Formats: sequence, structure tokens, C-alpha cells
Amino acid sequence: MRSCEGNETSIAESTVNRSPATLITPSRIRAIASLADQHPGTLRLFVGEDTLPTPDFIKAAAHRAIDENKTYYTPNAGYLDVRRAIADHLRELHGVDVDPASQIVLTSSGVSVRIVGESDQFGVGRQ
Repeated sequence: MRSCEGNETSIAESTVNRSPATLITPSRIRAIASLADQHPGTLRLFVGEDTLPTPDFIKAAAHRAIDENKTYYTPNAGYLDVRRAIADHLRELHGVDVDPASQIVLTSSGVSVRIVGESDQFGVGRQ
């Protein structure tokens, strides 16, 4: 391996001054994200986020939550008042009645909901 000055260096020597973070191989999802970045207008839903700016009403709600000291972890299934609001929305929009205490669970990500759903479907510990 050659350095910029043309001196011979070993791979070990070439990594000495590099941050360990630069030595990590990007995950497949990051590789896909890099490819998508080459195509303007691609929605980045594959990494759980959009390319659009956060709407003002969400920013305002985040500021209110901070002002009200709602900065701690939520209950495992999410706040009951939020689950009730979702149940009300489902009833109004789709005519579906669900029990917010036992039939609605809020999660932090799509992966989390898959784990919860698959554990419920197949039973915890079953392959």
C-alpha cells in the first residue's frame, strides 16, 4: 500500500491514524441509502425517515413535550391516552372498534413492531 508521499506502508500502519469508526464496514441498509442518494427525489423510507423537513406541528409538539418534562421513556405499550386517540381515529375513519388498553401497542420502530407481531403470531421462543 502506498501513502500520499509515495512511501511504502503496511495496512496496519495505514490504520494507525484513522478513527476506529472509519474501519467499520457499512451495513447493507447504509449501502442502499448511498445508492438512493444518487437519485434525487428518492424518499428515504428504507431507513425509517423521510427526505422532507419535519412539519411545524410536530416540532411544536416536541417543544411542548420538553416544556412539560415528557423526556423519559414511555410505558412499554405507549401512553394510554395516545392509544385511546388512535382507537378513536380508527373508529371514526374505518368504523373499527378496538380496545386501546389491550389491542393497540406503540413501538419505536418498524423492527420493533415486527418482533412484537412475530412473537405474538408464533409464540415467544418458537422458531
